[in-house]
Amino acid sequence: MRAAVIDDEAGCRRALTRILAREGVATEEADSLESGDALLRSDHFDLATIDLRLPGLAGSTGGFFVPGADHRRDAGPGPGGRHG
Repeated sequence: MRAAVIDDEAGCRRALTRILAREGVATEEADSLESGDALLRSDHFDLATIDLRLPGLAGSTGGFFVPGADHRRDAGPGPGGRHG
């Protein structure tokens, strides 16, 4: 199993990585919205932990993150009045 850990706080990333490693999960880390997007687009992951207060991430995503979509707070509504 592989997981992406996306968080701008290094301590949180390290803690989650350690917890997952103890369970035998291989992890890769990203420290920003942009690097997280690139990471998720680069390969397949079985799990992704994403800081919902990541700088630039629109809170209205409701915990969903689609690689390549525009999740910035200032992106404005898309088709149908929805963000992203």
